[in-house]
Amino acid sequence: MKKLLATVLALSLTLGTFALPGVVGNLTLSDFTITASAETSKNDFEYRVLNDDTIEITKYTGNGGNVVIPSTIDGKKVTGFFTAFSGCENITSITIPNSVENIWWYAFSGCTNLTSITLPNSITNIGSGAFAGCSKLTDIIIPDSVTHLEKGAFMWCTNLTNVIISGRITSIEDDTFNECTNLKSIIIPNNVESIGARAFYLCENLANITMSDSIKSIGEFAFVGCRNLTNLTIPNSIVSIEDGTFTGCTGLTSVSIPKNVTKIYSSAFSQCTNLSSIYVDKNNKEFSSENGVLFNKTKTDLLLYPIGNTRTEYDIPNGIMIIRNQAFQDCSNLKNITIPNSVISIRKYAFNKCTVLSDLYYCDSNANWNNIDIEENNESLTKANIHYNFNPYHINKDTTNIQLSTSTYVFDNTLKKPSVTVKIGSRTLTSGTDYTVSYSNNKNVGTSNVYVYGKGNYSGSLSAKFDIVPAKQQIQKLETKYKGFYIDWAQKGSATGYDVEYSVKANMSGAVSKHLTANKPDTLTVSGLSGDKTYYVRVRSYTNVNGKVYYGAWSDVKSIKTANNDITKATVSGISTKLFTGKAITQNVTVKVGNTVLKNGTDYTVSYSNNKKVGKATVKITGKGKYGGVITKTFKINPAKQEIQKLTAKSKAFFVDWAQKGSATGYEIQYATNSKFTSAKKVTITNNKTDKTTISKLSGNKKYYVRVRSYTKVKGTKYYGAWSASKSVTTKK
Repeated sequence: MKKLLATVLALSLTLGTFALPGVVGNLTLSDFTITASAETSKNDFEYRVLNDDTIEITKYTGNGGNVVIPSTIDGKKVTGFFTAFSGCENITSITIPNSVENIWWYAFSGCTNLTSITLPNSITNIGSGAFAGCSKLTDIIIPDSVTHLEKGAFMWCTNLTNVIISGRITSIEDDTFNECTNLKSIIIPNNVESIGARAFYLCENLANITMSDSIKSIGEFAFVGCRNLTNLTIPNSIVSIEDGTFTGCTGLTSVSIPKNVTKIYSSAFSQCTNLSSIYVDKNNKEFSSENGVLFNKTKTDLLLYPIGNTRTEYDIPNGIMIIRNQAFQDCSNLKNITIPNSVISIRKYAFNKCTVLSDLYYCDSNANWNNIDIEENNESLTKANIHYNFNPYHINKDTTNIQLSTSTYVFDNTLKKPSVTVKIGSRTLTSGTDYTVSYSNNKNVGTSNVYVYGKGNYSGSLSAKFDIVPAKQQIQKLETKYKGFYIDWAQKGSATGYDVEYSVKANMSGAVSKHLTANKPDTLTVSGLSGDKTYYVRVRSYTNVNGKVYYGAWSDVKSIKTANNDITKATVSGISTKLFTGKAITQNVTVKVGNTVLKNGTDYTVSYSNNKKVGKATVKITGKGKYGGVITKTFKINPAKQEIQKLTAKSKAFFVDWAQKGSATGYEIQYATNSKFTSAKKVTITNNKTDKTTISKLSGNKKYYVRVRSYTKVKGTKYYGAWSASKSVTTKK
């Protein structure tokens, strides 16, 4: 395993990530010629004697755990080791003696369980891949004695979080901290002059790095994938920002280019999806910036538009001649772009993957557009809708301000149209001349849109939003209940639900809230409260639109005093069936609790519903004062007693006329040959306007007794009035 890992690391460092150096400091490989004829072992270590009579450990054969490296073996000083511990997965900690000066290539590579190592001040060199793949190593202090930190020294140390670097090191070599995915911050010493290629490649948790002005170069891909790097200051000493240096640094929102930078590669900031602004020191002689966009100094070349900028429209400044490679690549927010007639060349990938780019406004003719040299991989641009001879007066969110007369309306089922003021800089545009306005979703509860479209000399568009919220609620009824209350409010058709709050304080502090998630019912009974106590109550509507909740204003606060006695325990008497009179019918109600007769108006109130027409009426006894709760009783209202107005004999028949009742559904006529109506026969009249009829096919010269009653049908139930007084008639032959 150890030999295999060493081989893999060697190949990686030599063929893949970087080349294995033939010279380390002032030493060459020839300086490591050994004089011993064979390796010797002692106490878990194999070693060889170098020509300076010092010991170099070549292999560890122990059981791992906490390993202490001796300072001498057989009286000879231990000064270094090459791959001696490579792949020793059983080692957890290592103590290195002060005699050691060099930790050579791959010395501890692949020690996957190594959690702690102390480097003495005697060490001057840490070789390539020395700690590569030590995936459990969390902290390392590189002492000030170290002057050389070679390539890939700590690559793949995925749990390394804290590093202190020697102040004498002058270079962070290629791949030094490659894929140290948990490294969070690092301070580069003042003596460091260069940071090598891929030095912090995929250090995805690196949030802060401090670099001094001693650094003159940063290698290509040095910070690729450092997605949490949000705070970056590029030193003033940097002259070149290399290919892919900050690729995929998605945490960067802005970058400042110092004055001495003379070269920036086109992919230096590629895939920085949140980079919204690039600023250039005004004293820089090669570059400039405007509105967060990078240009050359004379502003003839547009070099880089930050892809994290949220603008949907951008006007390329007049005077730009060349739009450089990858300038707008991956700009996923740009929908409209304006290109001046000064542009003569659009380079490769300039508008590659601009996925929502739909409209191109060119400030000249179709013929001149066709004269522009547009290189390959610009399909997002060439497939857009091209508008020729464009006027540069363009309405967009970067230059234009929209002010609405109000930002919130209350729903009342009418269209809402706030007045609009449009300004570009200090200039106020004229509605109807410079722009038009339209609205959408501006009637119902939710977020409404206002759209401003350029007109005349102005082009482009811009939108603003305002809210329509539910109407203010109203408490329609608030009734005392036994240790509680009953509330009825205005049912709102637009509401998703309601909030009811109650508190013992008038300012509603400490209120208890009831959240109702349906439009109906629009009532609530709250129980389990203290008796004989005043509560303050309010209610509001809310409407959920596409996951956003809009709240109406609270109703006015009303108070209610809860009762300490439950009126539902009382008995009620005096309720009986009544006859229809055409007027509201009441009852002579008596309410008793035990032997105590309660007083109407003091202890309770009486109210009625459906008590005017034939059918079932309701009497509601509501507690008052010391009593709370509601008793509901019902009683019947039957049609009034009928009256026979005329009864005339006919041949084997009789004619009967009765009082027509407007409340009746129909009538029943009953007749028999005896006054007790034994074996009586019945005729039903289903038309309430028929108030007379002839009953025929009877026996002649026979005495019949006759009576009539009304009936009314209500919701499928028949209610019968009393029979009229019976009358007799003798039929003719």
